[in-house]
Amino acid sequence: MNKDFDGFPGGVDRADMEEMLIESVIDGMDMSTLISFAREALFDAYAKYTDNDLLEEVERFAPHLLDEDEDE
Repeated sequence: MNKDFDGFPGGVDRADMEEMLIESVIDGMDMSTLISFAREALFDAYAKYTDNDLLEEVERFAPHLLDEDEDE
């Protein structure tokens, strides 16, 4: 398929097409696949964080991970 791109059918813009595709992909996933996908996406995202950015994220979303008493 080597033709020029003429736009999406029905005059749908790219943002709407992305949204529809995302919904379709997610709807086709079972819970295990969805969890695996989320884990991979988070690993990829957090790998790009600086140490300070990661610490801020932990403080925001999982402050209990910083409790030193938990290890004892």
